[in-house]
Amino acid sequence: MARPEKVAVVDEIAEKIQRTQSLFLTDFTGLDVEAINQLRRLLRENSVEYRVVKNTLARLAADQAGREDLKPFLVGPTAMAFGFEDPVLPAKLLSRFAQRTGKPSVKAILFEGQLLGKETMDRLKVLPSHEELMAQILGGLKAPMMHVVMTLSGLLRNLVSLLDAISRKRAQEEGVKEGAEGAVREETKKKVEERAEKKDGGEEKAAAKVGMKAEGKVEDKSQEKPESKTEAKGGEEQKEDQGSAEKTGLELKEGESSVEKSEGQESKGADSQKPTADQTDERKPENKQSKEK
Repeated sequence: MARPEKVAVVDEIAEKIQRTQSLFLTDFTGLDVEAINQLRRLLRENSVEYRVVKNTLARLAADQAGREDLKPFLVGPTAMAFGFEDPVLPAKLLSRFAQRTGKPSVKAILFEGQLLGKETMDRLKVLPSHEELMAQILGGLKAPMMHVVMTLSGLLRNLVSLLDAISRKRAQEEGVKEGAEGAVREETKKKVEERAEKKDGGEEKAAAKVGMKAEGKVEDKSQEKPESKTEAKGGEEQKEDQGSAEKTGLELKEGESSVEKSEGQESKGADSQKPTADQTDERKPENKQSKEK
């Protein structure tokens, strides 16, 4: 009855055989423990697993993984190198280590599901690794892409240069236009200022004329008012004089009429009181006496 530890080892190796992209069966005869540890460390640093297994367990694992074609090579000291990420990388690393130590030797290769002989090792080790292959593929793709990029960049540069030239031309035109507009604005401003100054001067002159006319009118009015008052007063005085003259005339007429009346009366009285000749003769000595006195 199989022990559980061996069953677990068989299951693990069978799973790795199915999952790996490449499997290198090697003979590590002639390598001491230290050399094997150095090789294992070198492979592990590059994501390659190196495992020493017993051929009986390896055969069971090959049967379980459906790779019975590996069983003829599972004789003698055997170690398996699994390339899970890069199928070419284990061939490169094993060849590099074998150049220094002469070991290990390769028995058979399972490369991407195909069983290959050890003679293919020389061809596999010169193949580009996954990283190198990707770099070459990218380089191959990069060349036309770079051509496209360079073409596009050239077009972009030409477009940028064209846009720059257009922007500069527009800037120059705008500068010239702004300069012309500025000159027109300055000239217009000067004309407006000159017109405003002329207008202000004309208004001041007109205001001065109006003021002078107003002052002249005031003076005329001030002069005319006393004259008019004087004339009015003179007219009144003339009217009063005329009235008084008329009144005086009336009074004179009345006086004359009264005088005439009084004279008439006196004449009448005189006639009535006229002395006779005898009375006159009597009064004459009296008059003479009075004169002598």
